[in-house]
Amino acid sequence: TQSGITTSITFNFGAFCAGTSRLASTEPGAGLSVCVLGNPTADEVVSFEVRGAEGKSLNIQTVNTAGQIQSEQRVKQAGAVETVRARLGRSAGVYLIQVQAGADRQTVRVVKE
Repeated sequence: TQSGITTSITFNFGAFCAGTSRLASTEPGAGLSVCVLGNPTADEVVSFEVRGAEGKSLNIQTVNTAGQIQSEQRVKQAGAVETVRARLGRSAGVYLIQVQAGADRQTVRVVKE
């Protein structure tokens, strides 16, 4: 609530991935999709699947909500379904995993308990 105005948004993450997985929102024109396996997590490392980047290099960056980089990695040539593990921070909170393949980019939120 701000200035007497309350706004609420309802989003069904289950519509994007089955089970405990979540899919990043699709950006216009992007064939890239990122699906986190196990979100929320209590672990410092999270696994996720990248689709739509076959043959492309992947640049992956994990940041906390303050914008501090927690980890960076690169996959030289992605497969049809590339399974990647990324390191989160030690503290509980929300982390963003940003995946870029050429001009396509996806960002997904991960909750660390």
